[in-house]
Amino acid sequence: MVENAVTRTMHHGGDVLNPAEKAPVEAALRMVTADAAWQCRQDFTGVIMAGKAADLVIDVRFCDRIRKIEQLLFPWKQKLL
Repeated sequence: MVENAVTRTMHHGGDVLNPAEKAPVEAALRMVTADAAWQCRQDFTGVIMAGKAADLVIDVRFCDRIRKIEQLLFPWKQKLL
């Protein structure tokens, strides 16, 4: 969902659907986390912070994509390394 919102790439064929509607990575992640929890009135989940419930699954097949997303979200971390 996040990838589709950011890239707007069609599943079959790779065409980009209305590039002007691409969402920034931060906004796309918020749409599927905090905003979705708010919509469902679940104030105990949706963000990673003390006192909130969280499940996190990382599929190792997508590690390269995760690194790219991490670089977009946390560019300051690259300067620390």
